[in-house]
Amino acid sequence: DEVPLPPKNIRLSGDNAIGYNQEDGYYADLVWENQYNKGQDTNTDPVIGEYLNFYLQEVGENLSPRYQYYERNIPNNNTTSYRLKKLKSGTVYYVDMTTYHNHIDKDDNIYTSGESEPSLRFKFLTKIKIKVEPVSSNEIKIIWDDVWDENESGKTERINYKLYISQDKDKILDVSPIYIKRDQIGDDKAIKVNEDGDLEYIHKFNGDVKNVAGRIYYVKIVPDTDNEVFKQASSDVAPVSTYINARVTKITVTEEGSIWRLEWDSIGNTITYRIDKIIDGVAKPYIHEVTTTSCDLVIPL
Repeated sequence: DEVPLPPKNIRLSGDNAIGYNQEDGYYADLVWENQYNKGQDTNTDPVIGEYLNFYLQEVGENLSPRYQYYERNIPNNNTTSYRLKKLKSGTVYYVDMTTYHNHIDKDDNIYTSGESEPSLRFKFLTKIKIKVEPVSSNEIKIIWDDVWDENESGKTERINYKLYISQDKDKILDVSPIYIKRDQIGDDKAIKVNEDGDLEYIHKFNGDVKNVAGRIYYVKIVPDTDNEVFKQASSDVAPVSTYINARVTKITVTEEGSIWRLEWDSIGNTITYRIDKIIDGVAKPYIHEVTTTSCDLVIPL
């Protein structure tokens, strides 16, 4: 039995082929073209099954071994698309595909063709995971995947990024990005590698704190590359709010306790605020709705 030809022209299925959902995790949707033609097979025994194998190679600071099974023995009923699921976020993968088929002879014996040679491998990047949290009234912390790629010389290196920060979610890509180069990452540099192996950057907003405190910002990470496949791995847009700039003043002491006045800078008209109190490290609502920018609190003696 002749060895079949492998699938060819492996690529992403479209503009939304890289993503994440709760059921599939981080995924990549692939399409390809099958080359095996039953009519051209010199073996005249009936074909009773065609199958596909997927191999993945992960790119990190070091390359993982090639030809690691991802999925095997996938029925190929003229299949030309497949979703690779449960992948790691912000990771470059190479995918290879092979195919084989089963025959049945006149005595009802089932036998398998040889496995095809691997396809021309295809490289893609999974969706970058991002997390943003407030640090102060004028600082936010941005955390995202540390992505490595293999360059044309076979050396692995970090990729470059574009960081977008805007107060308008719908126009976030209209602002001028902050360019993050691989040589800016490391100890004693602007971009740190944290204990989880992710990249971490504290962004400080310029200008008067009153103008940036308590504001909602939107943040997005985009690979800085001409590779359209990699651009699909851009992070989601993540919202974050800087801390509201607040002050407390002791007003008086009564039998019920000390009265403290809490005041804060306005962050806009028609804004409703909620005041929490921290109990054993957990924030719990204390005053549910305040429409002014001050209130008096009674702290029992």
